[in-house]
Amino acid sequence: MFRYALGLLCVLWVAGCEDPEEPGWICSMNFEYDRVSDRCVCIEGYALHENRCVLKTELCDSSLGLVYSDEKSECVCLDGFALKDGYCQNIDECAEGTAQCGAHGQCQDAVVSTRSAAKYNCICDEGFQEKILDSGEVTCVDIDECDENYRICGAHGTCQNLEGSYRCECDDKTTELSSDGKSCVDINECDLGRDSCGAHGVCRNHDITDSSYGYGCDCDEGFQEKILASGEVTCVDIDECAKNHLICGDHGTCQNLEGDYLCECDDKTALSSDGKSCVDINECDLGRDFCGAHGICRNYDINDIATGSYAYRCDCDFANNYKEEVRLDGLLTCQHMDCRMGTEKREVGGECVDIDECEQNMHACGEHGRCQNSDYVHESDKYRCICDEGYEEHFIGEGEYRCDPSPLNRRPLGATTLKSLIQTPRDPHFLPSRPPL
Repeated sequence: MFRYALGLLCVLWVAGCEDPEEPGWICSMNFEYDRVSDRCVCIEGYALHENRCVLKTELCDSSLGLVYSDEKSECVCLDGFALKDGYCQNIDECAEGTAQCGAHGQCQDAVVSTRSAAKYNCICDEGFQEKILDSGEVTCVDIDECDENYRICGAHGTCQNLEGSYRCECDDKTTELSSDGKSCVDINECDLGRDSCGAHGVCRNHDITDSSYGYGCDCDEGFQEKILASGEVTCVDIDECAKNHLICGDHGTCQNLEGDYLCECDDKTALSSDGKSCVDINECDLGRDFCGAHGICRNYDINDIATGSYAYRCDCDFANNYKEEVRLDGLLTCQHMDCRMGTEKREVGGECVDIDECEQNMHACGEHGRCQNSDYVHESDKYRCICDEGYEEHFIGEGEYRCDPSPLNRRPLGATTLKSLIQTPRDPHFLPSRPPL
């Protein structure tokens, strides 16, 4: 079975179809079957001409400026051109006054080579830009600088768009409008005298575009910079006493002054030359005879010892029975004490001298030992014993000794040597020549 469509030979093909009730068309060369129209149509790039599908580029004479129009199905001139004297000639929209550049653009004719190109160009004024409309016409439209760059006026300005331009509205406290109105520039508060640094500070200008505050204050010693609730900056006094309650130490009371402070010291310390601290009074250098003729004064820095401790101590002549005592007025001194057992007071001078126990009792160590006297004034023992073999020295109390038989479980000892004397336990009742602090 054969059919003709649009004068074109088409073959109805049924053989090999799965469903012979829906036949398909076998189309001629450069045709293809279109299900929507149920017919053979030209393939892409071809157009129907005298019942044949011919290349579109062969249908129109390009040397004349003609191109094929699918919409009109014929050869036409490109937009911006018109057929005149047998070929397509450029239309000068600028000369003909059909251009739509408007009041803010100058028309410039363009010779186009493709259909997507503009027929003319617009040279737009500053603040305007060229735009191709949906109709293909070209015009000049306003540039919205605020929308293109929302930070164009900086952090301290607000942009206001104008036709062909823009303007900045600035923070009136820290910035002002530049001469061209295009930006917000820093106000130099220092030069204008608008700062609040006061008498104790020197104004230091900040570029507000780089800083949070328009200016700062270089404050005098004892003052510090402070930002007020209003945003102004000033210099305020540093309360050294509140900042460091121990600034004057344990023996001083801090008194705050404007830009400074002063220490009020107790009777154990004195104010330093700069008035900033309480320093120790060297009682030993005051020339007062605190310890007396039988003691040496030893000063303590009151700031290095616990509160309530003595500011000095007395090294007393212990050999002559002087010891450190507290006087009724609370001061320390060296007081004479009675001679201890093993010593006796000399009639002239009253000093305590040693009693020679060996001379008084040659058998002080017993039958198996020889007595050797010690200076009980300066040593811890009244005397020591040099024992016979098989006996050893034993401490019996109050700096006294005797020779007793050695225990069976010990190797018998010979005569006591100097080394054994040194190693013998000391009298626990001995008092050192200097009392401990």
